[in-house]
Amino acid sequence: MCWEAAFSHFSGFSASGLLTSFELCYSIKVSHFLQDSVSFLEGNTQMPKQKTHKGLKKRVKVTAGGKIKRGRAGGGHLLSGKTAKRRRKISSPALVRGAIADTIKEKLCV
Repeated sequence: MCWEAAFSHFSGFSASGLLTSFELCYSIKVSHFLQDSVSFLEGNTQMPKQKTHKGLKKRVKVTAGGKIKRGRAGGGHLLSGKTAKRRRKISSPALVRGAIADTIKEKLCV
């Protein structure tokens, strides 16, 4: 009955008459599976697109030269207990270097 339901999806009828809602739903799933299988066998396979890491995108910026700029830690609260020199240092952005920069570029799809 499963194959009958799958192929009768296109006509909306089965051997016993109208399809039940379960048979119709199941036949749609099977027919999509069959379509995907056919396209795979024909060689129409594409890798899925790489998605941008949204959390990282909010925290870093890519400069025009392709470098990664990030904010420094420690500037959220309790600033009165820190020296002026330290506060200035915290407020300035820093560059990410090395293997981590390559990983970040990969996650940002740059």
